[in-house]
Amino acid sequence: MKYLRAKLLALQDSQLAKLSLMADGLFIYAATAVRYVCPRNKMTADEQLRMLAQLADRTSSSADTPLLIDTLYQQILWGAFCKLDDALFRDRLRIVHTLLCTEERVSTSVAGRLADVADSQMANVVVDELYAVLYVKDDRVLSYHASFPDFMFAQERSRFSVPPGEGSRVVDMSCDEPAHHARLTHSCFRIMMSSLRFNICDLPSSNRKEHQPRPPIFLSELGSALEPSCIWRPRLSPDQDRRVSSCASPILD
Repeated sequence: MKYLRAKLLALQDSQLAKLSLMADGLFIYAATAVRYVCPRNKMTADEQLRMLAQLADRTSSSADTPLLIDTLYQQILWGAFCKLDDALFRDRLRIVHTLLCTEERVSTSVAGRLADVADSQMANVVVDELYAVLYVKDDRVLSYHASFPDFMFAQERSRFSVPPGEGSRVVDMSCDEPAHHARLTHSCFRIMMSSLRFNICDLPSSNRKEHQPRPPIFLSELGSALEPSCIWRPRLSPDQDRRVSSCASPILD
């Protein structure tokens, strides 16, 4: 209660007690719920109460959910995706999966290139919408807690019904990790094939001494072409490995 009272100053004790009961002693639930109810932009007490009521409705209707934190993640995801058309829904979800699958955490720009979305700003929007579970530090997108990637990689947890009740729509936001790594493999080769070229650094001559420094453009141009591949390590099944290996042929030949 002390944590909730310090973070949610606009709510009364009875409302804080309700949220504390929902958290059931799980601090990660309480901390994530606080971020969800208090976005970056200021909200009124009535708006916080409305979001808290939506969260309470989903929690009370999810008796079969194995983990309490799942109902919170489901509400956060659905709040960010519920108004999107099918095409935009798929594009943004692909960005989320990409952010979670890369071996090292990446920037929004790299995630957008790997996800192959036309809108260069879409990844920024996705992170902003999922402010309760994702954040940016040193130009890298991170998750607040390891339980969120675990949730996304488990279909039985991230496939859920909305709105709760009979006749509801089933939404699958889970990430098939091996399948997405196969997509990332194709994306890496696609980026290299479109970016790598002869004399990519535009050096004036190949007859340069080894001790001569390379121009600054060397790192920027080469890094732009290779960064997505250098920060990612594929996790493919043997069958997927055979299928995607053909992608490297045009580069290696």
